[in-house]
Amino acid sequence: MSKEKLRKQFLEKRKNFNPRPEQLNKIFENFSSKIQISKNDVVAGYYPIASELNILPLLQKLSDDGVEIVLPAVNSTLSPMKFYSWKPGSEMKNSQIFPNILELKKQTDPVIPNIIIAPVVACDAKGNRIGLGKGFYDITLQYLRKKNPNLLYIGLCFDFQLIERIESAKHDQKLDIIITESQVIPILTYN
Repeated sequence: MSKEKLRKQFLEKRKNFNPRPEQLNKIFENFSSKIQISKNDVVAGYYPIASELNILPLLQKLSDDGVEIVLPAVNSTLSPMKFYSWKPGSEMKNSQIFPNILELKKQTDPVIPNIIIAPVVACDAKGNRIGLGKGFYDITLQYLRKKNPNLLYIGLCFDFQLIERIESAKHDQKLDIIITESQVIPILTYN
């Protein structure tokens, strides 16, 4: 099935899915037990929109633990996203380029993350990810991996979002690890 058809199908599934609190907690527990984060790390998350997995409790915990959290901002459709420091309670605004995406209202100096948590529409066990189809993460990861080949790219999702196979293109950036409520899938190689 094409990426576009899968995207449409899984956006609808995600929209109709009502996660139980214990499912979210299990994803966060799996994350915390598998991903070693120190106060020297810079973790990029996202501000969830629509039916995206709400990672704000995880970001808040990391922030409370002294980890720097950054959120992306889309400055152009053809350039890498920039990341800006976020704290719980930071004021958000609609993106000027894509009004349904929320970004930090106050954007000071951009920060380069070494860990990125991306929203997932669907993914497969080889690290292929379907997002909203704009290519922001692919462009950004291609750029950041040249600066830091050890950058960690994480997909958090529910079990139903993990599918057998997704066709990938040369420019697609693979996830390094996938974490669901029931499993942690390390991807052995990436682009």
